[in-house]
Amino acid sequence: TGLKLGEKIGIEALTLLICHPEGLFKGAPPGCRRHLFINKAENAEDQKRAEELTFQVIKICPRGISDIIIGAAGQKEVVAEVIREVKTS
Repeated sequence: TGLKLGEKIGIEALTLLICHPEGLFKGAPPGCRRHLFINKAENAEDQKRAEELTFQVIKICPRGISDIIIGAAGQKEVVAEVIREVKTS
C-alpha cells in the first residue's frame, strides 16, 4: 500500500488491498465468484464511506467481484446495501 507504520488506513489503501493480485482475493481460483462484505456501516457517515470505497473498488479493481455488500455484522439489520454483478474485469 505504500503506507508507513502508524499511518492512517484510508479508502485508497483499502482499495489497493482489495484489488491487488496479492491482496484480499489472493489464491481465489480463476472464474470463481468473489463477494466483498464491507462491515461496520453502522450509521449514515459509515455508510457514505463504505459507498466511497465501493466506488473506488468498482473503478480500479482489475478482477471481477460478483457482489459488494455493505452492512454491519451483529446489528439488527445486517445488510444495508447490495451491489450485484459488479463488472470490474
